[in-house]
Amino acid sequence: MADNFHLALKRFPSEVYQHNLLKNCGIYFYNENACSVIKSTEQYIFAYLSRIMTQHTWKKLHKVLFLFLAAFALAIFLPLTISITTGDVSPYVPYISEAGGNFPQAGIFTTLIVITCIFSETTIIFRYLVIEERCSDNTKHIFINKVALVIGTLSAISFVMVGAFPTTLVSHVHNVVAGMTCLSSALYMFCHTWISLHSKSRMKKLRVAITIFSVISVTAMAVFGGLGSTFWRSNKWPGRKIPQDEGFVFYVVSATAEWILALLYFCFLATFYQDFKESTFYFQLQTTQVSHTRPNISNVKGGQLSC
Repeated sequence: MADNFHLALKRFPSEVYQHNLLKNCGIYFYNENACSVIKSTEQYIFAYLSRIMTQHTWKKLHKVLFLFLAAFALAIFLPLTISITTGDVSPYVPYISEAGGNFPQAGIFTTLIVITCIFSETTIIFRYLVIEERCSDNTKHIFINKVALVIGTLSAISFVMVGAFPTTLVSHVHNVVAGMTCLSSALYMFCHTWISLHSKSRMKKLRVAITIFSVISVTAMAVFGGLGSTFWRSNKWPGRKIPQDEGFVFYVVSATAEWILALLYFCFLATFYQDFKESTFYFQLQTTQVSHTRPNISNVKGGQLSC
């Protein structure tokens, strides 16, 4: 039971928090080696810690990925289906955001994009915490991990802006934030692929492949999208392109690359599944007011823990 108690105590990362918790349980440190005298029993303390941890833990981190997949699929396919049905876009591989360029699809698209980005950012933060825990002794990994957190957050924010500035109304702003989304997504994958290559990750080869194809997709989007804009001669909106239009092929290739990038990004986040499944998120709340109350242990019987 003593071993179980110490294992439970180690689950709290803060030494100050451990000290306060032990003090509230009736434990007092009386020498430099932190040997302690336990007023309460081992059974009571372990039950007390277990109850606290049960209330403030989340063991199902991997389910965030399923929520992200559901929201992301709904965000890109529902507006697309409506737009093609109503004739707002042509069925010839429109860009993802073109499907949400007209109302009412634009409202549906933006709402679902915001929900998607909430789950995306949650995934990015969880990944940051996992790497911070596993690579706490590697300063280079910690630095790259922080860079990835910033870049990943930027990708989520810019994706929200893609929906907030429809391509049919403010195309220049839309194109800028869309480019930021694609570029930051690729850079985020690159950062975590670098970390995987310099660690004992089981997914390093898969992440390398996904990152390489993502870079190719971003490059193809930029190059062929630029060519399509250069050769486009029609006065109509490019979202209604047909094979007879000049620049049609370039736009189709660019839009296809965008769809591939979206799929690759989700596949990359899906490689976090096992890491999330093996991790537990602990919530720790500390207030400025220190409580001096202790649990009632008058009816508990038992022995003492030795240091």
